[in-house]
Amino acid sequence: MSFSTQDVLNTVKRTFDGNVLRNVIEKEPIFEEMLKLEKFSKAQRGGDTLESTIIDSAGVTGMKFVSGLEQPERRVHQITKNYKVTRQVLGGDMVFSDMEERTLRQDRAALASKAKELHTHLYAWILRDLGSWFLSGKSTGSVFSDSDLRDLLTLNGQVSTGTLTGTTNGLLSFEAPATQIGTGALVENLARQSDIHFNQCEAVSAFPTDGFKQMQKAYLLAKRKDVEGNGPTLAVGDLASYLNLLEHVRSQVRVTSDLDQLTGNSFQTASFGPMKITYSEYIDPANYSAHAGSFDPSNGLFMFLSPQYIQYFTLLTKMIEVADWKPSDTQRAHVCRFDIDGNFLVRNLPAFATVVNTAS
Repeated sequence: MSFSTQDVLNTVKRTFDGNVLRNVIEKEPIFEEMLKLEKFSKAQRGGDTLESTIIDSAGVTGMKFVSGLEQPERRVHQITKNYKVTRQVLGGDMVFSDMEERTLRQDRAALASKAKELHTHLYAWILRDLGSWFLSGKSTGSVFSDSDLRDLLTLNGQVSTGTLTGTTNGLLSFEAPATQIGTGALVENLARQSDIHFNQCEAVSAFPTDGFKQMQKAYLLAKRKDVEGNGPTLAVGDLASYLNLLEHVRSQVRVTSDLDQLTGNSFQTASFGPMKITYSEYIDPANYSAHAGSFDPSNGLFMFLSPQYIQYFTLLTKMIEVADWKPSDTQRAHVCRFDIDGNFLVRNLPAFATVVNTAS
């Protein structure tokens, strides 16, 4: 039975597309947590920016009752502040050469296998870049350069290369809260300020001395500021810092059994109460700069994250949308276009924390 290359390529794309993307997303700890919480979603409206309101007051006035006939003052919440980030539009073409296709033309199964491999690698390499950029402000360069991604929101607050509304600076600072607030830097188009728009940060003098204590402190402060009371549920750091943590916990015999649990995926985690802790190959302290005092992420860092407040909004049907394969007009090849149109939006920054100098 005859078949066309285009039909086989598109059949494979439509059959495996969603599952392949989901499987690849699950290999990145932060993306896996967001997927569980259904934090990849379609934007509710168009426009160049993605927005979310921030409530910075109770919106009610209480009073003492004496006779029971008093009239409480009623007022409506005044929304005066908004998080705002600009959509990032990215894309490219995946090419399947006719020269390669000729060697598989008589074998439908081999052609289908090759097509599935192409889609798996496409998603894997794109997600490597997006995951690396979101965590560290550095791309792996597999598909996109740092310049391509500079207006995609990143957790690294030392990145200040963005050019669009809300993406000028990264999210998480590695300085004391008072210092963060003093800078007045715009994060998601809103100046850092006390109570509502800053992140917790603690510095370690030397990990064997006070590393675990400072991590506990950062976690408790972030949890206290979480309006929903959950606190951070995922911590990600560099490998040296993670090994310091494991060494400390292994010395505590009562919790040794909690270590080295291998999840169903490719990353290793330890638990810190309800918060999972892992490391990322993308977080390299060499890409960070030291601040005054002991606030030195270039000597190791952890980021305590609250995925329930991280949302990826897109105007497409999913995070990465891949079009059908078509014959190229200019090459002897079949081509399919992939598109990314959206950005990350993070709320309730005080429920996030950083801990620095953790590789000491």
